[in-house]
Amino acid sequence: GQCLASLPSVRFLRSTFSLVLLTAISTVTMVMSTAGGACPAASGEEAAAQQTAVAVRCSVLVVSLGIYQLPRGLVALVDEMVHRGHSVRVAVPRSSLKSAQVAFGRGVKLVAVADNVNLDALAKVIASQKHAMDPTRGVLSVATELAVPLAQSMRVGLNSFLARTSDKPDIIVADVLALAAQDASVLHGIPLVWNNPGLVTSLFEETPGLPAPASGYPRAMTRRNRVLSWARRQWLALALIPSFTHLNKHRWDLGLKPHRGPKDFFRDSVVLYNSEFGVFDIPRAMAPTAVMVGPLVPQRYPALSAARESLMSKRPVVMIRVGPPFFATRELEHLMIGLDKKPFKVWWVVRPGTSNNLPDSFIAGDVSLTPAALKHPNLVAAFVPCAAELVQEVLYFGKPVVCRAVTADQSDVAARLLETRAGRVVPANSRDPASLAESILQSLANVVDDKRYAQRARLASRGLRTSGGLRLAVDTIEDACRLGTHRLVASSRRSAWHEEAHLDIYCVYVSVTIVSFAVARYALLGLFVAVRSVLGRVAVVAMVLRKLEEAMTRLRNSPLVCSLIDRWRNISLSLVALLERIVTVHGRPLTSDVQTLSGPQGRCMSYGSEPYRSFINGGGSNMLKDHSE
Repeated sequence: GQCLASLPSVRFLRSTFSLVLLTAISTVTMVMSTAGGACPAASGEEAAAQQTAVAVRCSVLVVSLGIYQLPRGLVALVDEMVHRGHSVRVAVPRSSLKSAQVAFGRGVKLVAVADNVNLDALAKVIASQKHAMDPTRGVLSVATELAVPLAQSMRVGLNSFLARTSDKPDIIVADVLALAAQDASVLHGIPLVWNNPGLVTSLFEETPGLPAPASGYPRAMTRRNRVLSWARRQWLALALIPSFTHLNKHRWDLGLKPHRGPKDFFRDSVVLYNSEFGVFDIPRAMAPTAVMVGPLVPQRYPALSAARESLMSKRPVVMIRVGPPFFATRELEHLMIGLDKKPFKVWWVVRPGTSNNLPDSFIAGDVSLTPAALKHPNLVAAFVPCAAELVQEVLYFGKPVVCRAVTADQSDVAARLLETRAGRVVPANSRDPASLAESILQSLANVVDDKRYAQRARLASRGLRTSGGLRLAVDTIEDACRLGTHRLVASSRRSAWHEEAHLDIYCVYVSVTIVSFAVARYALLGLFVAVRSVLGRVAVVAMVLRKLEEAMTRLRNSPLVCSLIDRWRNISLSLVALLERIVTVHGRPLTSDVQTLSGPQGRCMSYGSEPYRSFINGGGSNMLKDHSE
């Protein structure tokens, strides 16, 4: 059929038939429109109805962690959706309700979906661990101590909320760590859109030749780094198996298909990556469901007050955006003392409703005022944690950045920042608060003095502003709400039938069982042979000992040995009798003196004892003198 279709005559006939068919359809359409006349213009109400039908108003459920110090891209996304007229509800753990009210504002309805998880405390514990920067243990800490416990707690709350509410959401927008949102999406048939505030990680996408997650390697890796990156990716996937097993157990209880690996999380959902290729992230091949929206920087924010405006206009200003869980109290105190001695003003980002013991020379600003402060021309640099969205937000406004990585995933952000050459990175291994503060102050001074950092930051700003940002993110959510997400999933990303049925996994289980039985059989057989060999050797030794005992018994009972012993006894007695006859003292035989020296019952006298003293005083010493010859 392919050979026939490639013939010139067949191609000519096919083109001619298509042209004739198109001409006939056009003619019929013109005749029908002429006969029917022009369509009447729509009235005002009908036009409004048509416009309402086009601009769909969606009911959106946002599943958030609610941790205050995490990037605020999701907050800006909620504000933009509310501005477009969508109905938005935010589901957070109960312990994060106060933080969520501060972050999302009181105009957004909050829903508590987890009762027994304190996220602020967990985040502080994870950031303060000694192995927080380890490429493997740091990622495992986030998975085992934050994501998995949170998924179990939020899964129950989300399912109960969606089961009892009458106003079901049209779409779910979830933070990348809120894994329970995926189960709720599948159970209730609601489309899901993930928001990933970090970089594109190679753990969820097949990207050979790129740095492994949390490795901190540059994009131009050496051969050694390539080998280590591949090994770390495999080891991390292996180390995450217990966490995926725990998640699959609960999915199995809910009647859902278990995940085959990390790539299954984002397989059938739209993912909004808050980064931009070529400017800050490493270009790579992406799935159709991945949308690079860039940093979600709010476009509507409150203006600076007249007092803050006048304070910022006097001298250069440096922004400091730190705090728990990324920095300890002692580190912040040393940093404040050092900054108070510098010639520039300090804009310190504070949490609303909290008491801040800041020096009088500092400018305290709310998080909502951060975009207005970054836009101010007198702000020359900023110090933030190496979180992807925080760093990109500063670069979005063309300001150089100094950052410090405190978790494993932030080491990749630090590597990308060094590649842009628009900022500096404070070493993460500095645990002394005084030396850490000195490093931060020195880096800020270098960034402010060297104007090349500001030039490169403005160049990065032009690249980040070309991305869609909030507009593209909300447009993608509206498309998913109106049309669903299944149309974006390519057939090549669907698993084969044997993978869908998990036959390959069952075959692996059977193979491992057969190999285990074989190994156990040969191990038991080897153990039996070893025990039998040891027992045989023990029997041989016992037999040899028994033979030696019999030989000694025969030797003792032999006539020759008995005669030798009797002859030696007779010789000894004869020698004693001869000595008794030869040596006498005062008519006493030597044996009596020996018995006297030996003490009663043949026991030897100790030096200084009563028998010894009586013997010496009674003339024993003279007897010894007479025996001297």
